[in-house]
Amino acid sequence: MRNYRSCLSFLAVFSLFLAGCAGDETKWGSDKIEVEEIPFAMEPEKVRGRLDVYQSMARAVKYNVDFSSQNMAKKLKNPSKLTARELLNNVSGAVSGEENPLYNSIRLLDFSVMFAAANLEDSDAARNEEIYAKASQYLALAVIRSHQSALFSAKKIAEIDRLLKKQQKILAELEKKQEKNGVLSVEDKEYKKGLEVVVYELVNFKKQLQQNVDEYEKLVKFDGKKLELEGRRFYELEDFDRNYVLEVFQKSAAGNREEFRLDKIPATYDGIRANIFKAYPEVERLQINGYDAKDPIYINGLIARAKNTAENLVSATLGYARVDGRKVQEKEFVRRKVLDEMGIAIFVQNEIAYNMVKSASGDYEIVAEKVKNLKQEIRGKEKNYNLLPDEKLEVLNLKLKLLEAESKESQVLAERAVALRALYFYAGFSPFDRKLMNKDIKHIVTALKAAFKQDLVQMLANSPESDKKQPIQDTDWNKDENWLEEVVEGGRVVIPPKKKASRPAVPAFSGAFTLYGAEANSRKVMQLGAFSECDNAEKEWKTLQRNYPELAKMQGQVETVMVDGREIHRLIVQSEKGGFVGICNKLRQAGRGCILR
Repeated sequence: MRNYRSCLSFLAVFSLFLAGCAGDETKWGSDKIEVEEIPFAMEPEKVRGRLDVYQSMARAVKYNVDFSSQNMAKKLKNPSKLTARELLNNVSGAVSGEENPLYNSIRLLDFSVMFAAANLEDSDAARNEEIYAKASQYLALAVIRSHQSALFSAKKIAEIDRLLKKQQKILAELEKKQEKNGVLSVEDKEYKKGLEVVVYELVNFKKQLQQNVDEYEKLVKFDGKKLELEGRRFYELEDFDRNYVLEVFQKSAAGNREEFRLDKIPATYDGIRANIFKAYPEVERLQINGYDAKDPIYINGLIARAKNTAENLVSATLGYARVDGRKVQEKEFVRRKVLDEMGIAIFVQNEIAYNMVKSASGDYEIVAEKVKNLKQEIRGKEKNYNLLPDEKLEVLNLKLKLLEAESKESQVLAERAVALRALYFYAGFSPFDRKLMNKDIKHIVTALKAAFKQDLVQMLANSPESDKKQPIQDTDWNKDENWLEEVVEGGRVVIPPKKKASRPAVPAFSGAFTLYGAEANSRKVMQLGAFSECDNAEKEWKTLQRNYPELAKMQGQVETVMVDGREIHRLIVQSEKGGFVGICNKLRQAGRGCILR
């Protein structure tokens, strides 16, 4: 389980351009979101009733977006004439060992796409509108997290107050007892000391929770009366259609992202995917072999691709900005490169956000289980009404652990909601514009609810089908699969041979595979090859069983999947118990392809 206090620095990508504009010395990547009063927002509307997430988004955007978009525009100008790597190093945040490594990748991609679009756009008015929309999205995402944090904090502050009142009363009684008797028993001394530690920790926890509420009130321009919040159902993601696979969001992005308006040639899903495979061939190979977000090989490959994509895009954009405008052909050539790299970056944005939603959903199950178990343990201990002092302290410490676990649970819910809405925005959903933000809060809320519940669903449902199905290409080049290990573990890229009249021979193995450690024994699938023809997979299985007696008792299967419009047949062996490391390493030592997943 990651540390969610640090991992929610994912919001640094949103605060990247929202930090206060304090001259040229302002550092990028600050995690703190600063807001500043602007003329029309000096007298925000009074809050009426409970604040839900949509009201929070409306207020946060309406009363902060002008300052935020102005600040963003300044930071996209690159006044210091930095190199691509220097620019991206300024964007990168400090990543702790427990933080989801995808967060830093999405920071880099977000900046690179905005930087490219700002430099490609010839119209100042259009550029300002796009920046305005992006700043609105960042504020909306920031307040989604802040609202959940305040919602949890307000509830827990009341609980802590009740718990503190009870413990402080016990402490007062012990102090009176000490004054009366001059001394406390050893047992009472230990009890008093333990209570003082618990009270101290509760007070500090309450301060942190109050800070969350204060930050939320500042972001939404709360008028200072009693804060009442609602919105639990929003964070349960009831609006997320689990039938929407990554392809749906990428197709939607190709049809709806405003950045593609800068290209004279309409963007297509298949066209962008072809560019990805051309620039990053290892992507297709990982897909063919069934790696997904549960496997570090996939995550590491995605992180490396995000970093390379961001740097290539920013580098190309800087090159475009420096080309003499009179050199029309050269300018157009570099512009084409920027547009192609930008399409790749946008698709990788979607891929990262999609996997962050899945990752947070899995993490929520883990932390929710921990909360459930702690509650059961506390109830079990409190059934005994005659607890001894040390048993009472044990229960109190369990309640402190429960508070921490519930805080993490709340943060995971916020992270999941933020990642999902970020995915919507990356897919091209943009409900914010100046005309809407100039209306009163009631009208903005109505429009946002309609947009998130109707327009968004319609946008995704109308994602275009793939253009023309790509012809099935020969995949025998990956039969031995040494390319996979070289790409992922050795850092080398092996390009498959081009299609010829006759099928090319399988490339000879030229090096030892990296052997799996004992930790891989829990993996339930052993893959022995990926083929374009199902018959080849079956023949390979018979050959392997003949040469390796260990496989004779195993049941081989052919798993047929579609990868970019092509049928791929994977030869696999499955077992709920795993235990494949021994035979897989033996195959690897012999130069045969074997991967565990």
